[in-house]
Amino acid sequence: MSSSVDVIIKNRTGQSITAKVTRHSRVEGDGSSIDGKVIPEGDNGVYRVIAKTKHHGELDLEFIGGDSGNRLGALKIRSIKDPQEGEESLEVSASQDDTDVSAMGYSNSPVDIHFRRVDFLIVQNRH
Repeated sequence: MSSSVDVIIKNRTGQSITAKVTRHSRVEGDGSSIDGKVIPEGDNGVYRVIAKTKHHGELDLEFIGGDSGNRLGALKIRSIKDPQEGEESLEVSASQDDTDVSAMGYSNSPVDIHFRRVDFLIVQNRH
C-alpha cells in the first residue's frame, strides 16, 4: 500500500513563494503535485505527496521568494510514511537572516489511522 502525506505550507512572508523540488526518492510523480506551486503572501498551500508502494518516500523542497528570487528556506521530508518521527523524518533550514522556518509531522488520528500531515511554516521578520 502506498503512503500519502498532506504537506501544508504556511507562507507568512511579505511575498509569494514558489516550492521547488530539489530531490525525490520513491515518490509518485517525482513530487510534481507540489513542484512549481506558488503560495501567495499570507496564504496556505495544501499538496498531497504519495510515496511509492512499499517505500517510505523522501522529498526535498526549497522555497523561492517571488519578489526577490532568493532562496528563503528548505524542507526535507525524510519519510512520507512516518513524518511524525521528529528530526529523523523532517529537516528545515532558513536561507536568509530575516527568515524563520519550522515543520511538524503528524501521523494517525482518532478518525483516520492512515492520516499523515506535515505543517511547514515560513516567516519573514520585518525590522
